[in-house]
Amino acid sequence: MYRYLMFVFLSLILIVVGCRESPNINPTPNNQLNNNQLDVDLTKLSTNQSIDQTYSNQAKDSLKTNQDLTSIKAVNTDKDLVITFEVDHLKRFQLEKIRKKIAKKMKKEFSNMKVIVSTDQKIILGLDQIEQEIQKNHITKKQLEKQIKYLVKLAKEET
Repeated sequence: MYRYLMFVFLSLILIVVGCRESPNINPTPNNQLNNNQLDVDLTKLSTNQSIDQTYSNQAKDSLKTNQDLTSIKAVNTDKDLVITFEVDHLKRFQLEKIRKKIAKKMKKEFSNMKVIVSTDQKIILGLDQIEQEIQKNHITKKQLEKQIKYLVKLAKEET
């Protein structure tokens, strides 16, 4: 009986210690701007090309201070702004609440555009591919609008 209680006690201790959240205490060179800011995977898109990505860069700057996010992708056309993000694994249960809060904030901040906020992996992967094409300057404005229209359609199917 004593061995059984000791085994249960040690198991509980291991579970509690193993499942706690560990903060990011080792700053990287990209993360030395703000001590409160965690590493967020985001790519700044060029605004000098024929496809202006100023709004998407502003959205990324606005969201990068949110400590729940680990990755932010955003692309815009003249009328649409599509934003996707991923959250820390331990925050997955609060995903819908975080998504609604960010959607409300972005719609208020970019009231002149149609803002689509999604956490769907299909949209995240599609937006990542579009960002890479914009970075390499391998996409025209017409192709971008067509791909964004397709992603908006996918995002609406999600709901």
